Order: sequence, then structure tokens, then C-alpha cells
Amino acid sequence: MSSQNPSNPYAGTAGVAAQKTNMPARTNGLAVASLVLGGLSLIFSCLTGLFGLILGIVALVQIGGSNGAQKGKGLAITGMLLSFMLSIIVPLAMLLPAVSAVRHASKRVMTLNNARMLQLAQLNYESTHMRFPGNDNGLSWRVHILPFIEYQDLYDQFNLDEPWDSPTNFALLDQMPECFKSPAGEELPPGKTRFLRPVGNGAAPLPGEGEGEDQASFSFGMLTGGSSNTFAIVEVDSDYAVNWTQPSDYNFDPESPMAGLGNAQTTGGFVVAGYDGSVMYLEPDVDPNAIKSGMTFHSDGDPPRRF
Repeated sequence: MSSQNPSNPYAGTAGVAAQKTNMPARTNGLAVASLVLGGLSLIFSCLTGLFGLILGIVALVQIGGSNGAQKGKGLAITGMLLSFMLSIIVPLAMLLPAVSAVRHASKRVMTLNNARMLQLAQLNYESTHMRFPGNDNGLSWRVHILPFIEYQDLYDQFNLDEPWDSPTNFALLDQMPECFKSPAGEELPPGKTRFLRPVGNGAAPLPGEGEGEDQASFSFGMLTGGSSNTFAIVEVDSDYAVNWTQPSDYNFDPESPMAGLGNAQTTGGFVVAGYDGSVMYLEPDVDPNAIKSGMTFHSDGDPPRRF
């Protein structure tokens, strides 16, 4: 005869048998609490969700060790799933747009810094040569500022008497410095840049319009609209990108001053650098008349330059 106390349903195997036969299994209270807290995660999210996960785990352990005396396994699992989804997955999903916005803002800052570096290089070139770099001998101004962005070794590899697509110079296309990239925009093929100089129709001179031997360079004296009010570099859309060594730039059209500016693949906004070295990010809804004013060297008759 068993020496266990038959009145205790947990006092040995005989007691367990009696529990199974004479008493219905009761629902584990922690399992119910897990389900309730899981549901409350809809309102209180992480706090109740964390407790729901913990209680659900404890409930499953107790139910598994009760030899059938307790039930509620499904409640505990459901509570744990709700807690997990509503306290972890849902908040993470809500954070994704914020993470994306932070990432884009970081790339925008990098784009601004690159534009600033290029314009400061143009200013240093002007200080040395008393004129801004032109598209000399079939090579872009971007090539001629290489010594001013610490790429003297790369500059020395160019044959300055040959155009950009000569065998010697074309072989250097893939060695574009990082500062000619605009990270906020779409990824471009190697050697392509979206940083262009506005030219023509009152902007920077085209060949035959400017000063110096190539008739396409110019000095501060031509900036009658003010160096801080005139765009030296603009960020164009990916479809307008050019080979960085190629003497190609943004052909300014006064009738459509924003054509090709910005980045259709992302926000549509774009970066500009002034001739004084300042940089700014302009939203796609900026006043086209202000853009037209910023493109042109001469301010006579132009509206106020507000961006």
C-alpha cells in the first residue's frame, strides 16, 4: 500500500491518477496572464509584451511539468506570439522609415560636403591662376582641380595636350575621386558624376564667351550678381550625369531653369554650391525664378535671390 497521502493530488503516481480521473485540469493562471498581456501589447507595446513573453515561458514550463493537471498551452503560446509581434516586430517596422530617413540625411550631408570640397578647390585654383578653371584642351575643369583636392599623382597621369577620350586619358576614367560622387543619388556607372557647372545663357561662359586662352574660363570680375548668390556647381539628375573627365556641363535654359536638376530616383531635391564656397540643399518645390537668378552671373532685372 502506498504511504502517500491520497488527499494530495501531487503526492505520487496514485495521486496523479486520482487527479486525472476525478478532477478536471484547470487552466494555468500564468497562461491566461500571458494572453492578456500579449493583447495589452496593442496598447502598451514593449512593457506588457516583455512580461507577456516571460509569463508565457513560465506557464509552458509549469504546464509541461504538471502531468496533465494544468492546461492552457495554446493560451500561453498565443500570448507569447502576440507579445513578440507587438512588442518587437511592430516597433521595428515602425522604426524602418525613421532609419531610412536618417540614412538619406547622412548621404545628403556627404553630398553637401563633396560639393563644398569641389568648390573650394575651384577657389584655390582661382587664387593660384587668377581665373577659374575652364574646360582646357578637351579636358573638364574637374580634371584641372585635381591638384587642389590632393590628387596631384592622378593629375600627373593625364596628358594635358590630348582630349579626355584619348587612349591615355580615357584609361583614367575609372579612377574618379570619391568627392565627385553624390551619395544621396542613384548609384551611377564608374566614372560618372552628377556635379556639373551651369554654363551658357548668362551662366558660366561657353567656349568663345569667356577669358583666357581657351575663351571659356573667367574671373570673379564677371560675377556681378555676387559670388554668394551665383551657383558654381549644381547636382543634376542621374540621366544628366556625365563622365567626370569629359568637358561637359549643365546647359542652362532660362525658359526651363530646373530641367535636369535634382534626383528623380529619390526625393527630387538637389545640392548647389555658390562661388563663395557655400553649399545648400534645395527642395524640389523651390521657386524656379530663384533658380534662374542663381544660375546667371548678371543680376540686372533679376528677382531677389531667395532660396
